[in-house]
Amino acid sequence: MNTDYQFCILTNKKDIIEYEKQLFNAFSKRSPDGWVMSNYEIIDGERLRSKCFTYEDQLISIVKHNDEIIAGNAVNLNPSKELFFEQKGFRISKNERSKKIVDGLTVFVSDKITGKDAVNIGFKLFDFVIKELKERGFIYLYGTCYKELKSSYLLLGWDLIESKKVNDKEMLFFKYNIQNN
Repeated sequence: MNTDYQFCILTNKKDIIEYEKQLFNAFSKRSPDGWVMSNYEIIDGERLRSKCFTYEDQLISIVKHNDEIIAGNAVNLNPSKELFFEQKGFRISKNERSKKIVDGLTVFVSDKITGKDAVNIGFKLFDFVIKELKERGFIYLYGTCYKELKSSYLLLGWDLIESKKVNDKEMLFFKYNIQNN
């Protein structure tokens, strides 16, 4: 794998616009009928933005190569609002919700990166995100994915909580213990 990848937290307007374009590119190609394309705002036919979660409530981690965003991950840091997984019909107990939790929103690797490089970048981005969340004192990360991605989540150490049909596709609900990993 090429070693000149930069892992960082998204912080400026230029990168936000580029991130939205890359998010659109990834989800419109890989999952055009999926949850994100159906529930995110499409801007100018080329960008995606959450309708429910402001950028102030999100931690967006990106990977850059040659000053271009090639991967990204967004988590909701504000559990006081309806969580992303709750919008899909999954629930956690009040006790669990009262802990310092985060809610996984999106993750993508650009189709410009393929094979082992894509897998390695995805795993390294996950490690970067977990390190950042751990430093901020978060305990659990919750996330959902379609069944096709189950093995990747399990390989990364997520615990499968529940499975259900959402929009006629099997969706899985996972929990990751940030502090124990």
